[in-house]
Amino acid sequence: MINEVHMTTAMAQSKSMLAKLLATEDITVRQNANAKTASFNVKDRILEMPVWKGISEDLADMLTVHETGHALDTPCDGWLDAIKSIAEKHHEKPTQRHSAAVKGFLNVIEDARIDKRQKRRYPGSRRNYLAGYKELIERGFFGPPSTDWNTYNFIDRLNIYFKGGFATIRFAPDEMPWVKRVENAETFAEVLDLTDQIYAFCKAKGEQEQRQTPDDVEYTEEDGEGDFDGDFDGDFEDMEDDDGGDGQDSERGEGDADDESEGKSVKSENDLDQPGSSGGQTEEDDFVPESQTDNTWQEKQELLADNDSEYVYLTIPKPNIANIVDDYKVFLAENENYNNQMFDFSYLSTVAKSFQTFKQDENNSISFMVKEFEMKKSADMYAKISIAKTGVIDTNKLHSYKYNDDIFRRLATMPKGKNHGFILFMDWSGSMTTELKGTLKQLLSMVLFCKRVQIPFEVYIFRDLNKNETSMHNMNSFSREQSEDFFEFQKGDMALGAFKLRNVISSRMSLAELNRAFNIMWGFTTNNHSNVEPLSGTPLNQAIIAATELVKQFRERNKLQIVNTIFLTDGGSNPILGYVGQPAEPFYIRHQTRRRYVVQDSVTKKEYFLTNNRIDGDEITNSLLRSLKDRTGCNLIGFYLFSSWGRFGVQQVYGTFFPNSNNDKHREMMIKSWRDNKFMPVTSAGYDEYFVINAAAMKDTSSDLRVDSNMTKSKIAKEFLSFSTKKSVNRILLQRFINLVATAKVA
Repeated sequence: MINEVHMTTAMAQSKSMLAKLLATEDITVRQNANAKTASFNVKDRILEMPVWKGISEDLADMLTVHETGHALDTPCDGWLDAIKSIAEKHHEKPTQRHSAAVKGFLNVIEDARIDKRQKRRYPGSRRNYLAGYKELIERGFFGPPSTDWNTYNFIDRLNIYFKGGFATIRFAPDEMPWVKRVENAETFAEVLDLTDQIYAFCKAKGEQEQRQTPDDVEYTEEDGEGDFDGDFDGDFEDMEDDDGGDGQDSERGEGDADDESEGKSVKSENDLDQPGSSGGQTEEDDFVPESQTDNTWQEKQELLADNDSEYVYLTIPKPNIANIVDDYKVFLAENENYNNQMFDFSYLSTVAKSFQTFKQDENNSISFMVKEFEMKKSADMYAKISIAKTGVIDTNKLHSYKYNDDIFRRLATMPKGKNHGFILFMDWSGSMTTELKGTLKQLLSMVLFCKRVQIPFEVYIFRDLNKNETSMHNMNSFSREQSEDFFEFQKGDMALGAFKLRNVISSRMSLAELNRAFNIMWGFTTNNHSNVEPLSGTPLNQAIIAATELVKQFRERNKLQIVNTIFLTDGGSNPILGYVGQPAEPFYIRHQTRRRYVVQDSVTKKEYFLTNNRIDGDEITNSLLRSLKDRTGCNLIGFYLFSSWGRFGVQQVYGTFFPNSNNDKHREMMIKSWRDNKFMPVTSAGYDEYFVINAAAMKDTSSDLRVDSNMTKSKIAKEFLSFSTKKSVNRILLQRFINLVATAKVA
């Protein structure tokens, strides 16, 4: 069952991508297991596709191409009014059955137009059409597979003809002009006009046959066999089997969405097994021409749908940045007021001196980062230097013209440097208590680096709201009212709790403000339980969503080409709490269904399938990170401080970030990096690179070599080895990080 689920999900994902590629515009594609047929909402640009099962790849591709054609060419408005108008024109007292009959004619003619246009747009799809139509006809989706289609009425023969069975279909002389006109139809207006006229033609012909006895009707092969000379866009010239054909889907746009209210006449299987019946009578002289093949398709197409699956599309709510973010001036004022009340001058002075010591200790590492950054950036720039001949003779080379064919001056074009910026988000959760000092050191080192190379930067900490800050805070449940000040929720949006982003350091600060911010942040390394900045939960998902707006604003404000977006955390995010509009249900039930969750970005129109079908794990976070990357084009880097437990720690680290890996070589390489360098580079967690760091190895970042005359030789050697290891670990990590930053590509 698991393999079947994964295969169905894979097909849904691939067909969703195919539909987007074919659409030549941004559309939203959604798989709906409850849908009998595909439909397209032209207003919202949403193409809803059934989840197909038990069909060939050709048929799946054909149906996708067909429905994308409706997304491109079938208008949203006009269906219902046109159907009603035609029914009223041809029936004195039109009923739902009359409207359904007209709609069947419209479906046949419009599908012929759409298929022709799609095969012309995408010639490679012709093979899919041939094989797909043949599969549907042979499986009885338009009528009994062994039927003689020439015993059916004109609209049905027309349908099968344009579905690929043209070589076996005969038309009477008075029908041939209509076939030609349908073949040549290019616009929806022409389709409406043809629907009206062909419906009238079939109705008049049916009424005439009703007034005649069977002996009065004579039909011979000479009435139209092989007389049609249209080339039908060359679509079937390579057909190997004359019985081939494909089905169609008819419910789309405004008319399709209201199909249930409009009503439709569907014959029973017994009725459909009687070829040649041309409809019934509502009154003595009111013949109703109907398309049996379209009715059969409407009845049977649901057999193609995988009704056992349920696709749930989670959309990303729009963040209200004004309410989410506290500017650095608020941060400074609140924390300085708190510190002045809680601590004496002596303590605050000690904190300031301690930070100055840290800066001096970090000076070598920061200098190393600056050197690596400038070197990598220069190397990347020089690699792109273009040298071209100017066409101007170099007089210094003129004397060598007999043996040197290159006597022209060269022009070297030096590319301009790329404008970088850093925006950092730090986890301010309770679990950071033991790792807070080490993480703050990493963060402040990056800020000092940015300051040294004079590139813009912003630093935020993210945390849940304190109960004292708002009465709406509730960690264990979700209601729209609790978080509506922070997100503009729509139905289907992820349900997220209230949170805050505090802008703690900024390149917009004056030098005095920056030093005050440094001292406040450094104070948290010794006193991390502040009523102003309490450690709480981990709203990482919320922070990522807010980052999409903040990165955009940061880039525009500083006119940056590359924004390096960095998250520092020690664990996964708080889970999302369902989705807006979700029916109430016990949490455990969500994982006992064949429900498939898909994160769908309404901005980029991209979608991210959750392979483990859970909304309470890391896949949601990974999807949001990919959305952030896709929306902003930022250089996305993560630092995850991971504590190792005993000898099993390294295996646990690998199992956490590569849960499905069976690659022994990759496992050995990652474990070696963890043991030797104290970090693993992960590229499968939504980031461009995710540095999973051994927190224990990173705690002591002192650059001092502690040796005195009282130490034994072995003790001195051990101390030197420890010092060298720490320097090596830091340098390898910094080198890899800087290389990732300096060589980043412009989005």
